[in-house]
Amino acid sequence: CLAGPPIGAAESTVSEDPPAAPTEVEVAVLVVDIVAIDGATQAFTADVFTRFRWTDPRLAEPAGGTRRLSLDKVWHPRLVVANQRNASSKLPEVVEVDAEGRATYRQRILGDFSCPLDLAEFPFDQQQLHVQVVSAGYTKEQVKFVIDHEESGRSERFSITDWAVADLEVVEQAYTAPHSERVVPGVALRFKVDRLARYYAGTIFATVSIIITMAWLVFWIPPEHINPRISVSVTSMLSLIAYRFVASQDLPRLPYLTTMDFFLLGAALMVLLGLAAVVLISRRQAHGKEESALRWNKIMLWSYPLAFGLMLLALMMV
Repeated sequence: CLAGPPIGAAESTVSEDPPAAPTEVEVAVLVVDIVAIDGATQAFTADVFTRFRWTDPRLAEPAGGTRRLSLDKVWHPRLVVANQRNASSKLPEVVEVDAEGRATYRQRILGDFSCPLDLAEFPFDQQQLHVQVVSAGYTKEQVKFVIDHEESGRSERFSITDWAVADLEVVEQAYTAPHSERVVPGVALRFKVDRLARYYAGTIFATVSIIITMAWLVFWIPPEHINPRISVSVTSMLSLIAYRFVASQDLPRLPYLTTMDFFLLGAALMVLLGLAAVVLISRRQAHGKEESALRWNKIMLWSYPLAFGLMLLALMMV
C-alpha cells in the first residue's frame, strides 16, 4: 500500500493551523481481520487498515512529483484511536504528497479495542462493536471527516470462529472525552456481531439436559432403594455446580444475570426439587405410608420433564 518514491529529505513547515476551515479529511476503512471477542475483558481484537486523505496547498509543488514525507514534517489531523487498549501501528508514519498538495496517510492498526458489551442474553447475544478515531486537539469547525464508502469494506472471511460478523458501517461521529465537555471531531467504524451458540448448545446446554434427565431417572428407581436415589441426585447437583464454574470463565463479574445463569440456576433448582422429593418419598415410605409415597413418586415422574420443558420454553421466549 505504500509503494512509491523514498521518503523525501525536504523540510516542510509544520503549522498547528489546518490549511482550511474546515479541512476535509477523507476516510476509508478496511477491516482485515477480527481475531477474538472477549466478554470477560470487554474487548475485541482486530486488524484494521485505514486511509486518510486531505489537501494542504502549503505542500503543493507543481514542478515536483509524488513525495513521501515524515508525518511530523507536515500538518496532519492528529489521529488517535480513542478506544484502543493494546493496539499498535504497523506501517511507517509517513504521508504521500502529490504535486497539488494532496496528502495521503495510510496506517494498519492491530490489537485490542475496548467496547462495553451487554451480556444479558448470553449465549444468544448480539453486540455492537466499534473503533473510534478522533482528531485530537481540533474542533469540528477545523476538521471535518468525509467517508469514502466505495473504498471502505471488510474481508470476506475472518479468523474468529464463534461469531458471525455483519457488514460494517463507517460514520462521522464526534467524540466527547471523559470528564470533559469538549467535543472533538471523529469517525467511527461500527459493525454488529452475532454469537454462534452452537458450541454452548452442544456442550453446556446438552450436558445439563443430560444431568437433568439423570436426576429425573431416580423416580424410576423403586422408592425403597433410598441410597442410590439420593446418590444420583447429589451427583447431579455437583455436576451442575462444576458446569457453572465452566460457564463463568467466559464472562466478567456482572451485576446482572445472563440467560445462561438463569438456565443453570433453574436446572440447579430442579435438581434440588428432585432431591427434596426423594427425601419426602423416603420418609413416607419409612413411616409406612407406601401408597402416599408411590403417589408422590408418580407425580414427580411425569411432572419433572414437563417442568424442565416449560423452563426451556420460558428462556427461549425471553
